[in-house]
Amino acid sequence: MKDPGSLFMEIMADAVSDAVVLVNGEGRVTFLNHEARRLSGFGTGNASGMELDSVCRLVERPPGKPMNDLASMVTGGGSLQDLPLGTLLVAADGQEIPVSGAVFRLPDRAGAAGHAAGAVFRDMDTGWLLDPSLRQAQSADALRALARGASSGVDDLLTVLLARLSGIAREQGDRAAVLRHVREARKLAGRISGLLENLSSFAPLRGGPDTGNVGRAIETSVMAFLAAFRNTRTRVAYPDRTGYAAMQPGLLEQVLVNLLIHGGRAAGEDGTVTLTACRLELTDGTPTVGSGDYVMISVSDDGPGIPGNDLRRIFNPFYSAGMNGYGLGLPAVHSIVRGCGGVVRADSLPGRGSRFTVYIPSAAGIETETVTDVLPLVSIRGLDGTSADRVRRLCISMGCQLEEDAGTVSENSPGSFRLMITDSDHITSEGGADAVMDPGTDALLVLVDRSVRSPSSSDPLVSFLDLPLSIEGLAEAVALRAWRRSPATGEPQE
Repeated sequence: MKDPGSLFMEIMADAVSDAVVLVNGEGRVTFLNHEARRLSGFGTGNASGMELDSVCRLVERPPGKPMNDLASMVTGGGSLQDLPLGTLLVAADGQEIPVSGAVFRLPDRAGAAGHAAGAVFRDMDTGWLLDPSLRQAQSADALRALARGASSGVDDLLTVLLARLSGIAREQGDRAAVLRHVREARKLAGRISGLLENLSSFAPLRGGPDTGNVGRAIETSVMAFLAAFRNTRTRVAYPDRTGYAAMQPGLLEQVLVNLLIHGGRAAGEDGTVTLTACRLELTDGTPTVGSGDYVMISVSDDGPGIPGNDLRRIFNPFYSAGMNGYGLGLPAVHSIVRGCGGVVRADSLPGRGSRFTVYIPSAAGIETETVTDVLPLVSIRGLDGTSADRVRRLCISMGCQLEEDAGTVSENSPGSFRLMITDSDHITSEGGADAVMDPGTDALLVLVDRSVRSPSSSDPLVSFLDLPLSIEGLAEAVALRAWRRSPATGEPQE
């Protein structure tokens, strides 16, 4: 017969939604709750007495290294030890499940009986990543920001609803019955409006650090994304000088995770999701982004794209274009970024994918320049005066150097990267890319009007950019050429 302490611990473990595995003082399994049984594929009966490592077979990803010391973690020192980010649980049938959790050891108490240690973990699927209530300590901030962004749109809907109800009251024959329903509907609408107002004004965004390290936030978010979308190809590129954004770190992660999840769902298992970032200094602004110093982060996918009608409504709360069943991920991004004084842009072409770009003000008073950063040296060939001037301004805003302004910079200088930008007409007139590129050119970006021609090239140094040229497209292309990183480690790649 089980002692009361053991029975109490098992009842408590079965009452939670996370997976819980309890062990005895020797690190051998004594109990699995319902979620642990579902994820591991083991029952309490056949797992009882087994070593914890045999039931909870965990591996780190990367590099796929087994974690074979769980028992010592549980029975050794420390009351709580978190599992590494990107941990995979290998179930009894061989399925690998991304999990987040910890191993624990309850403090010994005199006369205490029953279980004192175990492991607790959560299935870290895409639903977990999208749920802001489970995302670190900033979850309330994200929900509050979403509520602020949703209030005006919902109030507009309520106004229309009330107007239509009033019309029904005027037109129907049984005025007494209809008016009664109208009064009730008005009361309900008022309660909904009041609830939204309370959510929006409940409290200001929590105080504390309002500066987020962009590189660190990208690494953490991409690692979580890789654990959930293991078959999706992921590309990451940004320079160290991207620096810091004027946004709380948790909110910055929330923005990145939601954009990555949307891209992953759109791209599918065999698709590609690309995240690029850079620091952007706009002196004259753009039609949608004012002058200022920004961190620009783009997440693009090669999925089916978003139709124009859906693209205009994609940031509306609870609206879904079919890929995001929650209808809250992109509206949350929009509300959080706008709440920090930033801008969100969405571009999509049916059949060719989508790109979401956020402009977040850079943190004031922090300059990040590193000797290891590559500073692209740009030469412009064959463009007319207006186009060349625009390309020059955009390149300068990203921190690139123009070849004519480089002065003493040599093509062999440490950290240099030679980039040439031209258009397809110039390539054609000169007899091909090889004839255009100077010796030592590391990459060639070709501007092309796809309504006129379909570009193609087998040269790995050549990339094509759509006309009309956007700063988002140019920044993504430059980043992928000059600032590519390993998604798994964040280390720069050659």
